[in-house]
Amino acid sequence: MKTLCLCIALLMCAPGVASAAERDTLTVLLIGDSTTKGATPRRVKPDGIHLEEMIEKVKQVLHPEGCIVFNSVSAESKEAFCRGIERNGMVLHPSTHIALNEYNPIEIMKATLS
Repeated sequence: MKTLCLCIALLMCAPGVASAAERDTLTVLLIGDSTTKGATPRRVKPDGIHLEEMIEKVKQVLHPEGCIVFNSVSAESKEAFCRGIERNGMVLHPSTHIALNEYNPIEIMKATLS
């Protein structure tokens, strides 16, 4: 979890620091609603990147066989993820819907470069 948080912090705070040519490429990135639109990130950095911009930055360092996995808990974030994937020319794969009951459903979405 700490590695994931660090990766996201680097993408938000210093997007130009690492490029795929200079560092290892990213194989899998797991993100969720609170990563890019949650209350705490918006309070800390209101003008921070949104999900669509994060996808653009991740694409630059994503391994050719890598993927982005997104856990969406709202229709708004699902639409934002789909917009970001389409805008960046990536491929959206079939998603999985999970829920313990009628509350808090989660849509697990996956995107790849091709």
